Amino acid sequence: MASYYDAVDLYWTDDGDFAIGRDGDIADTKHDPLLAAKQDIYDRVKSDKLDYRETPTIGASLSDFIGETNTRERGLEIERRIFGSMRTGGGSFTLGDISVNVFPLDQHTIAVRLELKVKPTPWNRNTSRLNMIMIYAYHENNIYPIDHVPQQ
Repeated sequence: MASYYDAVDLYWTDDGDFAIGRDGDIADTKHDPLLAAKQDIYDRVKSDKLDYRETPTIGASLSDFIGETNTRERGLEIERRIFGSMRTGGGSFTLGDISVNVFPLDQHTIAVRLELKVKPTPWNRNTSRLNMIMIYAYHENNIYPIDHVPQQ
């Protein structure tokens, strides 16, 4: 059974900067109850271990794969690394709620599809799954969020 992931957190941009709301104050995620989980997932995938002093074990450390050949075995290693990053640090996710799939796009680029099963609530509009798609470019060591699509 899926866990509750509804939460309110500070809202930040993909670059890690806090966003400013229409009222001029720091924005939060209350308009989207799953946005805090989306931000946490993205942060774990794009970060390296030891990036955060308060949670040094968070991060998939995909930078370890810079310059590596894009092979099936490497894709499986990246899947395991991302999956592992979801269970460490504060606010970790229930492992049975997560699935990660990695597939090649070209010689230097992979796509990551992550699905999180969530407990449907009136607040999250009875959503049962959150799907995220990200692109990782080995040669740039950059992760690009492509899609944050809740599914019924």
